[in-house]
Amino acid sequence: MDLSRTTTPRNRRRPRWLAALAATVAVAFLAGGLAAPAQAAPARTTLAVAVSDYSVDAGASVTVSGTLKRGNKAVANVSVKLQKRTAGSTAWTTITTAKTNSKGKVSARVSGLGKDTEIRALSSGTSKYKAAKSSTKKVKVRQRVTITKTSESKPVTGEKITFSGTTSSGLAGKTVELQEKSGSAWTTVAAAKVSPKNVFSVETEAGSAGKATYRVHAPATASTGSATSSEKSFAVHQWFFLNDVAPADGSEWADGGMGLDTTPSTIAGVSFGRALSDVFNADNAELLASYSTWNLDGRCVAFTAKVGIDDASAEGTRAAFRGEAFTSLDHADGSDLLLEFGEAERGEEARTVSASVAGFNFLEVWATDSTEAEWAEGAEGYAVFADAKVLCGAAL
Repeated sequence: MDLSRTTTPRNRRRPRWLAALAATVAVAFLAGGLAAPAQAAPARTTLAVAVSDYSVDAGASVTVSGTLKRGNKAVANVSVKLQKRTAGSTAWTTITTAKTNSKGKVSARVSGLGKDTEIRALSSGTSKYKAAKSSTKKVKVRQRVTITKTSESKPVTGEKITFSGTTSSGLAGKTVELQEKSGSAWTTVAAAKVSPKNVFSVETEAGSAGKATYRVHAPATASTGSATSSEKSFAVHQWFFLNDVAPADGSEWADGGMGLDTTPSTIAGVSFGRALSDVFNADNAELLASYSTWNLDGRCVAFTAKVGIDDASAEGTRAAFRGEAFTSLDHADGSDLLLEFGEAERGEEARTVSASVAGFNFLEVWATDSTEAEWAEGAEGYAVFADAKVLCGAAL
């Protein structure tokens, strides 16, 4: 037997004090007496949003970008949402959701802007970074109103003028106002709604003679800025009854006396409150009789009247109706225009006559007796210009 080799007992026990120490440490650890290493709290970040253009025409596109930073350092690989909403609305729509690049950026293109639009960015946050929200930026969209057509180019007082046109898409369903200029101020005279196809039609009544200027205006709303069309001007003409206009000096009988009589008249049973009458009888049948002259001052473009013989005239009374337009009372320039309106006989209905007087300063009308029978003593006939009027661009 080799006494130099020793053997270790298999069940050799640890000292009691070592076991007690181990138990104490375990209890302390479980009780939290020895804490585990603490994990760092998520860091705060800042998120900024930017737009390539903050004022654009309707239908334009812009680039929207968000940038996430911690201090001055870009934060990459964090999910960011870019969102938009129509100004005045509370509902946000997500444009895109993407991870920030190495520069901390996310970007997207927004096209077809029709109304004022607000933009913001949101980051979802991670275990390392807190969630963040940008401020809100606003893109203002310039609206458009265009007059494409008017129903009249030379309106007459009292006539309807219709203005038709188009708008930018953002104005669909909005109200546009037709405005008339008065001095330096604008007054709304009519209004209409823009159709879903962005067209409008609005009308007004032409006012008194003179220049009239209009525009179509779209007032600002919560989601759209105001917009105004270009101006549209007209030379409004107005009919003036010659009975209401004082004749010029020189209206007289051929041998001196009064001009045309202004007593109301009846022709073939139809009454006319405004009438200019020339009287015929045995004393003046061979004369030019009477005439009247009006100063148009180059403001008028047309003359019209109804001609006929008054029912109170002697049987068989017949007359020829004439006029003349000229530029000076002395007829010196040779530009006189003789107007022939034909004849009428007692019992015939009043007949409408008309003539252009554009470019002339004076108008003269008269009638001459063409009765075939001899005038009996005391008999008279009356040739009438009823409702005689001139169309002028300014008051006489």
